[in-house]
Amino acid sequence: QAIDGARKSIHVEQFVLTERGTIDRLKQAKARGVDVRVILHPMKIGDKAINEVAASELRSVGIPVRWHRWDPARLDKLHAKVGVFDGEDVIIGSANWSRQAFTTNREADVEVLSKEVAAALEDHFQADWNRSTPVPVYPPEGPHLVGPEKPPS
Repeated sequence: QAIDGARKSIHVEQFVLTERGTIDRLKQAKARGVDVRVILHPMKIGDKAINEVAASELRSVGIPVRWHRWDPARLDKLHAKVGVFDGEDVIIGSANWSRQAFTTNREADVEVLSKEVAAALEDHFQADWNRSTPVPVYPPEGPHLVGPEKPPS
């Protein structure tokens, strides 16, 4: 509903964006003249680049998509799941924008109707946007990215 109701802007940061209906709604928002921008995490599972399909589809309709610039010293993730709509409505929580998160997982998201909260997250989005890259640079795969650390031997 937040995507469909947006009239000015939709700014999204997502670890995983694969849910078909959500991708289509973002494209429809762009067609309505909404400023849609998306930052994704560069992630592969095996040889599959998880967010590449969404990025390609969104870019095909003129939506700018950028990629989190991870820090090789920290091997950090863009693990955010946030959307800011029209600078006054925020949806933030644990759910990736994926079919599994929307239909299977136990997730916890909240909608915050606050211009102050939205402004703070817009500032955060803009800072991340300025640090992001136009092409994905994939972090190395390894246990540090997919699960808990191994206990010391």
